[in-house]
Amino acid sequence: MTNRNPISRHGLLKRGAAALTALGTTTSVGRARAATEHPLLNTAFDTTDRYEDSGRLLDDFEDLSQWEARSGHLNAVTDQPYRGDQSAELLLGPDEGTDLEIVRVFDDPIDLSNKDLSIALRLESPSTEQLDVHLYNGSDSVTMRRRTITTSYGWFRIDLGVTSEYGDPDLSSVDAISLEFYRDFETDLRVWVDDLRTTERADTGRVIVTFDDGGITQYTNALPIMEDRGIPALTMINSGRASDSDFLGEDEMREMRGAGWEIGSHTVDHRHLPDLSDADARAQIEENKKWLLERGFERGASMFSYPWSGNSPRIRDIVSDYHYFAVTDGSLPHGQQLTGPLTVGRVFGEELERVYDVLDMAEKYNQTAVLAYHQVGANGWISEDDFRATMDRIASGSIEAIRPSKQLTELQSPPVEEIVPLSIREAVAGDGVFEGSEAQRAVHWYREDEYVPRTNGKKIDEATMNELAAAWSND
Repeated sequence: MTNRNPISRHGLLKRGAAALTALGTTTSVGRARAATEHPLLNTAFDTTDRYEDSGRLLDDFEDLSQWEARSGHLNAVTDQPYRGDQSAELLLGPDEGTDLEIVRVFDDPIDLSNKDLSIALRLESPSTEQLDVHLYNGSDSVTMRRRTITTSYGWFRIDLGVTSEYGDPDLSSVDAISLEFYRDFETDLRVWVDDLRTTERADTGRVIVTFDDGGITQYTNALPIMEDRGIPALTMINSGRASDSDFLGEDEMREMRGAGWEIGSHTVDHRHLPDLSDADARAQIEENKKWLLERGFERGASMFSYPWSGNSPRIRDIVSDYHYFAVTDGSLPHGQQLTGPLTVGRVFGEELERVYDVLDMAEKYNQTAVLAYHQVGANGWISEDDFRATMDRIASGSIEAIRPSKQLTELQSPPVEEIVPLSIREAVAGDGVFEGSEAQRAVHWYREDEYVPRTNGKKIDEATMNELAAAWSND
């Protein structure tokens, strides 16, 4: 009989599942395989459900006698209200002009100087519209304009931010509020609104810089400009393009993460999600997140951008299973507390005048501007000079450039703690008990030189393996 040296626990860890079985672990193969599923693949909750009731109700539209239709018609509708027994329907017939507006006048002015607003809205027709919310202080006012609202959105929440002002408005004494739409199509303008809310305003303005599609110029052109100015960013990539030299590869993504960027999701192949079946849309969303998680981009993987901003209640339900934060278009800033974190509006960076206006207003009214870019450079959506000038504007102002994860982990109340990185020890033995299934996961990651879930890219090194083995041997 051949003599063999005793096998150490650390050696068993490195040998994998077969060695663990020889040791006599009672963990089943099925349980071990289940344990290798990344713990961050699915969200712990739907952020829309969690945050849609944030703040205080300003108007529930149950009593429409407080509102007056200055143009068009105002009706109570009980068919599919957003909340309560009814919502407000705003209607403008095809021969009734171009403006649709309702106004509420306050007998006693209200103080909104330290408040942000949000509202629920559903567009029935035409296919695309925009909303202007005006706050009046005498003859002075601020406007909050939300662009590109489409019928596919269904009911959704808009987090409002100031986009322009007239005169010198004092928001501590708001005497009227109006909701206004402008028709551009020869058809009925019909929209439903509900659940106007206030949340607490922040103490500083902020900006989040985002990129879509993962074009290589984000690495070659945008990264050096932003790194020189200490501005972080979020790029949302399509994993199906990662092997294409015109797009970011894994090496570029890791270098960008090291420079303070977060790497988020934009589906596998940039498909227009509302055109897909539930199964195909879910595959596009889930597989792209898996790709990110398998490569250690855990924190950024919780962020999502809808290709072509295409979303609907059905698509958002799927996105909510995987992501806590999702961006679309909208061209306005938002308040500190998001009530619709899966429909966050952005301003496209190549629209320079609008970008500068939004940055000015976010800085003045302590709100958050989210900018959207694609390719940067001669053949991109924006030139390097214009991009550099915008980053100079951000760096030289009082506005704070933040990572989008800060919106979730520090600004939202309650925070999204589920994306906060754990230590490697905590990631592998999440409940503090280091059992056979956790050992198998550690073995797999160690042998494949892989990343560990919820540690944002840190690998298991020899010292950590020894620590884990020692902890396991003491269980």
